[in-house]
Amino acid sequence: MNLFDELGSSVGNESEEVKFDSLNAVETADAVTDAGDASAKKSSKKDPLADQVAKELAKELVANDELRALFKSRVNDLFVTNTLAFSDKGGQILAGYDEAKKNAKNKATRKLEIVPEIVGYNVKNQGEQPIECDSQVWHQNEAGKFVAEPTKLVINPGEEKSITKRDMLMITSQPEFSGEFANGVMTTKLKTSEMAKYAGSEGGFDFIASKYFIRFTDGGVSVHDDAVKINISHQEEKNGNTVWVVNDEYKAQFGFLENEPEAKEKATKSAAPKEKKANKIKLETRNVNAAFLAKALKSAQENSVQAQ
Repeated sequence: MNLFDELGSSVGNESEEVKFDSLNAVETADAVTDAGDASAKKSSKKDPLADQVAKELAKELVANDELRALFKSRVNDLFVTNTLAFSDKGGQILAGYDEAKKNAKNKATRKLEIVPEIVGYNVKNQGEQPIECDSQVWHQNEAGKFVAEPTKLVINPGEEKSITKRDMLMITSQPEFSGEFANGVMTTKLKTSEMAKYAGSEGGFDFIASKYFIRFTDGGVSVHDDAVKINISHQEEKNGNTVWVVNDEYKAQFGFLENEPEAKEKATKSAAPKEKKANKIKLETRNVNAAFLAKALKSAQENSVQAQ
């Protein structure tokens, strides 16, 4: 059964099409509009699909001993040591307030700072078992474009590796992590219903991953702190233009960043699921989103096998 059949499918009664945004979204843990779990929780109350996934997850945790034993059981195994950035411009973050300038509500205006785009992380396996997920390696073809080849990412105990935002989401969507890791959590501005628009589309998971960011739970640590962030790129002259290229040691994981932007893809909205009775088991928004994405990945993999 398809994921969207299982979940009552889809979201919204609209028939119009919506377009993908750029896949190169800036890491926004310190962005102008903060999207912490508190605001995500608030918005999820208005999201029927998020409520439905939460209720189904809560029921399954009660009924399924195996899932309950797995749930968040390996959170402390995964530790983020660095954020990895590309280029010198990816977006804007809040850098304080200007008391000398007031907005229409007579409040201090925000100071914005241009920052590089965060594209991945250095992570360490602190556990006793390998951490694994489906992944990609990138090779340059004859035309100079980087193309993906499916692979399996394995991070052995005690090992540290550089991974993409996509890899991070693939790992943390598993029940063992459920949107969390040793020194932080996964969060996004996307509602579950918005993710449902893209989860079954080609490139949809990449789009979802681009809209996810991490939030450190180590007090006061920002993803953009110089002590944490590593820039994996440098500038070169190509055909009379100055461009940003990925450092050689990172090309296998991040070569795609050098590709020209693809034409925007489209996804179609579908019908909204019916709401069910509220369930009082407490789940964080990140846990619900991870459960949704885990099912989406499983559904996509099953469909891929059937198509072969």
